[in-house]
Amino acid sequence: FARIFYRNSFNVGLAAIECPGISKVKTGDEVEIDTVAGTITINGKEKLAIKPLPDFMVQLLNEGGLVPYLKSHMKEW
Repeated sequence: FARIFYRNSFNVGLAAIECPGISKVKTGDEVEIDTVAGTITINGKEKLAIKPLPDFMVQLLNEGGLVPYLKSHMKEW
């Protein structure tokens, strides 16, 4: 991903996931993404490792993006 796209995707609450081997996924496959375990499971069977997400990026995702994150943490400043 271009760096600006990667960061902006997290800012709006969209995970930009990098996964070597993702080309194994075919149209119609059921895919489960587990950011905690760092895996993508294809059709409940095959697991692929995803590039680990930095803790702060996971926190942004969990809070819905940068704006909700800032709103909830402004009190701390």
